[in-house]
Amino acid sequence: MNITETDSWVILSPFRTGSAVIVDCIRKSYNSKQIHLKHFEVKDKLERVPPGSIRHCHDLEILNYLNGSTRVVISTRDIFESALSFQLAQQYGQWHYYYDQVGVIADIKKQVPKFTVDKQTLVDQIAATTNWYRLVPDNLIRIDYKEFENQLSVVYHRLNLPIPSDIDMMPMMKNPYLLKEWVVNWNEIKCLSNLTN
Repeated sequence: MNITETDSWVILSPFRTGSAVIVDCIRKSYNSKQIHLKHFEVKDKLERVPPGSIRHCHDLEILNYLNGSTRVVISTRDIFESALSFQLAQQYGQWHYYYDQVGVIADIKKQVPKFTVDKQTLVDQIAATTNWYRLVPDNLIRIDYKEFENQLSVVYHRLNLPIPSDIDMMPMMKNPYLLKEWVVNWNEIKCLSNLTN
């Protein structure tokens, strides 16, 4: 794909799908060509998506603010994993962990105890996420977390973007434990994964 200074992007997800990674990949691709997209974050007010920008968003209302040339990417993930990861992030107030932050992750493993997941809260989160996906138009680009969690080049290939020369230097965002290792009542809640099928 020929990238230009007037391109615009929206990366949309229901939370905890790796959407921040996709945003980082797109920005790095443009930066590698000396094009700097204005970055609108999740916390920024919903408004039109101007040329030369990238917007990371969780609110489907953003689809009402697109110009005709904005490329929209839906970042998806297994709904049970996403809902559980959302609870974990709320529990610890940390949305992203980086593999290269060895000291940080070692500290988290020492300082952060396992926690008990409230089953009803998890059921509600699964229902909300399922509903979010039902409202997404079918004609948008979708990239699933499993596709790129171990290989960031997938994002560039799927979006037909130039791959930056320093791609191997880009750390993947990961929790320092498997989700089931964080949860005290894992045996009680793991059956909820059946709600997402």
